[in-house]
Amino acid sequence: MRATVQDLCRGWRLLRRSRGFAALAIIMLAVGIGASAAIFSIINAIALRPLPIRDPGGLILLGWKAEQPPHPRAYSFYSTCPASGAGDLSGCSFTESLFHALRPAFGRLAAYSPGAPLAVTRSGTTELADVEYVTGNFFDVVGVRPAFGRLFAPADNRPGAPVAAVASYGYFVSRLGGDRRLIGTAIAINHTASAVLIGVTARGFTGLSPGFDQQLWLPMTAKSRIEPQSANSDRDMGLQLLARSPRVAEAQTRFARAATAGPQPLFSSAARPRLSFFPGGSGLASLRKLFSDALRVLMIAAGLLLLTACLNVAGLLLARGATRRREMAVRQALGASGGRIVRQLLAEGLGLAAAATVVGIALGYAGARGLVEFFSRNWFEPIMLSVAPDWRVLVFAGSLAAVTVALFGLAPAVGAARVAPVTALKQGGASERRSGAGAVVVAEVALAMFVLAGAGLLVRTLASLRHQAIGFDAHNLLLFSLDPSMGGYTNDRARDLDLDLQRGLSALPGVVAASSSSTALLSGSYTAGDFYVGARQAEANMLNVGPGFFATMRLPLLAGRDFTLADLRPHAPAVAVVNRAFVRRYLGNQNPLGLRVRAGSQTAAPTVIVGMAGDAKYDSLRKADSPTVYLPLTPSFLTFEVRTAKDPLALVPAVRGLVRRVAPGVPIFEIKTQQQQISQLLWQERLLAGLSSLFAVFALLLACGGLYAMLAYDVSRRTREIGIRMALGARAGDLERQIAGRGARLALIGAAAGIAAALFATRALTHILYGVKANDASTYAAAAAAVAAVAWLACWLPARSATRVDPQAALRQE
Repeated sequence: MRATVQDLCRGWRLLRRSRGFAALAIIMLAVGIGASAAIFSIINAIALRPLPIRDPGGLILLGWKAEQPPHPRAYSFYSTCPASGAGDLSGCSFTESLFHALRPAFGRLAAYSPGAPLAVTRSGTTELADVEYVTGNFFDVVGVRPAFGRLFAPADNRPGAPVAAVASYGYFVSRLGGDRRLIGTAIAINHTASAVLIGVTARGFTGLSPGFDQQLWLPMTAKSRIEPQSANSDRDMGLQLLARSPRVAEAQTRFARAATAGPQPLFSSAARPRLSFFPGGSGLASLRKLFSDALRVLMIAAGLLLLTACLNVAGLLLARGATRRREMAVRQALGASGGRIVRQLLAEGLGLAAAATVVGIALGYAGARGLVEFFSRNWFEPIMLSVAPDWRVLVFAGSLAAVTVALFGLAPAVGAARVAPVTALKQGGASERRSGAGAVVVAEVALAMFVLAGAGLLVRTLASLRHQAIGFDAHNLLLFSLDPSMGGYTNDRARDLDLDLQRGLSALPGVVAASSSSTALLSGSYTAGDFYVGARQAEANMLNVGPGFFATMRLPLLAGRDFTLADLRPHAPAVAVVNRAFVRRYLGNQNPLGLRVRAGSQTAAPTVIVGMAGDAKYDSLRKADSPTVYLPLTPSFLTFEVRTAKDPLALVPAVRGLVRRVAPGVPIFEIKTQQQQISQLLWQERLLAGLSSLFAVFALLLACGGLYAMLAYDVSRRTREIGIRMALGARAGDLERQIAGRGARLALIGAAAGIAAALFATRALTHILYGVKANDASTYAAAAAAVAAVAWLACWLPARSATRVDPQAALRQE
């Protein structure tokens, strides 16, 4: 122990003497460790850190697998299900009858169902709140304690019981004021109902989906009273099940029997439905599935950056170790064993790694917070993740430090210990042969080329998505949404509200046109349905739009007419506008005007096609133009499109004021420009392109820095030789070519190895790429050109300095 302490203290003193070298090595390693720690912190927050509940390891999430889909094909909760095996049909949604059938097979079984955001009014201010409907034993099964008041009991979920509400701690403090006297008081919901606030969950519990801050919980039986239009029926797969203490065999038997029983069974017997059990201690898989591809790619890129940094520092230590061979020989001659010398050099490496780990954790924490802010700013709702370093992050960073010590500390230490003292003392310091730095440089350049090629493909993907034709003009377009039912508006009043707001918007200064639709284009959401053209079934996207929609969006109307106010009246003849893709696929390019289609079934009332619009991207930039049917707007959820002459964001205060005057008590969901909407849709591509490019630049600089350091060391080691050659008449150009040629050969070998590896590995990015192939020649050529340009500079500078050696001074060198 005493010897180890001495080694550590002496290693620290040596590093203090070589401050420039130590600072450079620490910065290189800290960047690699920090990048890896930042990505790992996000993974830890959404996948590894347990929920703040009692016994998180005992909580189980239920899902199902089957060989055929259930009969109601539209089932939800897909994003909350953990990944299933390839080819499996699976889900995490259950009907109410299945919930009751399964209860005897579990010690405790609870259910919840997400609801639409509700308008909560307090002190005259109306705001939206995210709501979940839960069974009375939900908090008991999950294992949540109250901070104030009490949580639900089974009696709160009985039919006819007064509506009770439980708030999250964050919502209670930030939106309800945090006054404990509110417990037991009523809060207004959607202007049509009220609920008594009975309690607040413990601080830290924000729901079952890490990153999403759940705000209110209501009893399951209250859903039919608060949201009658979305109340669960027995055939709706709208429940998520949570359990503890399952009797697995009994549960499987009960599920198979209940799912295939009755006159209208959920599954056929041939589907072989069966339950799946997932650990629930870390919460639902929502963010894990949404961000898995991006985090996987970034973790690989960060790991390659860290490996490049380790190799760079290894090269520096190899070169430094070569200059210290005489020192090691003297120590061996004085009695130091080879093991003691290895320990000494490893202690120096440990000091570097420890300092780099501390700095890397700080950089990782800052980077993780930046990533969370990016996710929250670009996702459809705020994301709140705690990325403060915990023991997992510290263990991860410490493990990286241990690996780096093994990577860059052991090889120089063993090499130095193997030097024969007599040989080293005879050779002296000026005749050392080359170390293994050349192989290190080749590996660094290969890794940099690999990361650079992958980053180039991701940047090309982002550019392809951004610059493709979308079918309408996204510039100077403001979007915002309202739900009239939150203000107690009936269908007729909602229709009048829509028209009043459109007239008010059109009258605002700077507004060119205004219209409305059921959802915004390129918002990520869509509705599709079946249409019948004669006897032929046609599947198409559906979008309900108001008069003037096509002119406002500058989506060309190629034939026929737009919708009119008469088309929106009750009992008006059913009409539709189809896009060109619909005509091409289902009508054989014949004139669609006047043709009749039937929506949903062949027995439905006919809908007359009165217009044909151009093709436009509907919900995704990656999908090809799909058949789309535009129908007259129904007064439910409304999204308004406002075309402006100048910056649309300058109109936001006027829009908010108009909504407050025309529709008091109806909150605005989101107000943003169409370009912001598109940018939000490309969050993953922007994240991957930006961070992978940053990592690639760092990797390239590290690789070429290593090349420069190796050649500069080579020049300094060969000063006497260069002086002799110049004294004998060697030309400066020949010396430059010889020294730079060695670096160029190493860079060429590394680039070739990197290209070969990238051609093989980037095939895994095929499902992420768009508009570019994984083996795109121009991308690889551009990456190779970047490597060549930086490598040339790294080779030229040491070569140029070699030609400035003074022969007389070199010949006098010992």
